Amino acid sequence: MENKFCSHCGTPLPGQIPCPNCGAEVVKRETCGSPPPVSDYLVWSIISVLYAGVLGVIALVFSILCRNDMAAGRYDSAVENSNAAFWCNVIPLCLLVFGIGCALVVLTLFVLFA
Repeated sequence: MENKFCSHCGTPLPGQIPCPNCGAEVVKRETCGSPPPVSDYLVWSIISVLYAGVLGVIALVFSILCRNDMAAGRYDSAVENSNAAFWCNVIPLCLLVFGIGCALVVLTLFVLFA
């Protein structure tokens, strides 16, 4: 059994082209249950706000958008926002680890040669 869904907003469309909600084209997709869950990285984003500042806030916004998209049934948009939240969390974490590593090297050199 095939149903038609709007490729932009995910609205079920029984034979209507284009979507009456957003005007996007219709794609065919087989229905086999609900889509797999998408991670919104909300907890990581909240923690990221504490050490990353602006990037943490941006990650938090994408996490909330992802959660809202999943609740509204916009799976494709939720996946995009999930990826954005992931990378907005990974980048400051890498910078934090790199900064701590550099600080440890400088501290070690200072202790050894002071």
